[in-house]
Amino acid sequence: GQTGKAIVDGKPLSGFMAAYARLPDKDLADLLNYVTSAAGKAKSKPFTAAEIKAARGWPKMTAAQVGEQRAALVKSGVIK
Repeated sequence: GQTGKAIVDGKPLSGFMAAYARLPDKDLADLLNYVTSAAGKAKSKPFTAAEIKAARGWPKMTAAQVGEQRAALVKSGVIK
């Protein structure tokens, strides 16, 4: 989860984003599939509950590491 200010589409927002760790694997896969299709990436392979379960076993990232990963994805053009 995250609390505080963020810039979204160039506009400052302040609020709270709940952590997704409490969601069941299928619910999180469904959420990711919705966001992916809403972002115009409908041709991408859908996420599965099994993939979410496997990803939960990956090493945890710090907030700084998440920021670095996001910056790299923006720089490479994967996300805006």
